[in-house]
Amino acid sequence: MHRKIIPIVVLLSLYMAPVALAANFPDVPDTHKNAKAIQSLKDAGTVSGYGDGTFKPDKEISRAEAAAIILKAAGISAQKTAVKLPFSDVPEEAWFLPIIQKGVSLGKLKGYEDKTFRPNATVNLPESIAMALSFFEIATKKL
Repeated sequence: MHRKIIPIVVLLSLYMAPVALAANFPDVPDTHKNAKAIQSLKDAGTVSGYGDGTFKPDKEISRAEAAAIILKAAGISAQKTAVKLPFSDVPEEAWFLPIIQKGVSLGKLKGYEDKTFRPNATVNLPESIAMALSFFEIATKKL
């Protein structure tokens, strides 16, 4: 049961806007409606904010960021490998390259028919649900 709750919490956190307690992220007040949820994800090591110490609570989450959060929540580590990706829009120097490589090598991440991954595109709800269900290996019934 616990294994099925984790992806739900991750998905809700993606759509409740990333936030945290002011003591941890200077750009988020502790009165924010999602502070407790993000604090829990931060405490679990699932989210860490940006390199400048901020969390950007009103920023939409990209496909690459969503994949990173879901990988961390699933306990899957990613290191850069020699694996060549089929996507034309994932540069070798990108911070998310190891994440995309790992997701593809596990058969969990898929791109688009035009051979792109669109890592900087805003993740939509169906995409984030599909990613989470895939990484947490939750079977769904066909409708």
